[in-house]
Amino acid sequence: MKSMYKFCLLLSGICFISISSEAQSGATLFINGNNDHEIISKDIYGMFSEDLGHGIYGGFWVGKNSDIPNRDGIRSDLVKAFQKLHIPVLRWPGGCFADTYHWMDGIGPMDKRTAIVNEDWGQVPDNNHFGTNEFMELCGMLGS
Repeated sequence: MKSMYKFCLLLSGICFISISSEAQSGATLFINGNNDHEIISKDIYGMFSEDLGHGIYGGFWVGKNSDIPNRDGIRSDLVKAFQKLHIPVLRWPGGCFADTYHWMDGIGPMDKRTAIVNEDWGQVPDNNHFGTNEFMELCGMLGS
């Protein structure tokens, strides 16, 4: 058992050395400032949205019965502001939460949706009231 431990330790060391030496190899970057016909598409940029703190609930999702002016539960003032940004791609759910989110949990009548727990950010429960249907509606409002 002791020899197996030493072997694994040696093997790990060899792997680490080979990886670190590979990471130190040089690279050269050439920039041609005279090439004005190459255009970077604005459509490769987008916006990330996740319920960190109050990004979704209490953020742009206030619910259909809120006193805050809204369009189907989505804050009207934020829709107007986001429309001015011309966001080509809107990503939701973003970050680690996307690893456990299933789009089917966010469709259908809100009172029948499966509630989930955001295990990556403080075990926060998510009732899926802002779900797949609402996200697609938001994308339509924004032209994303």
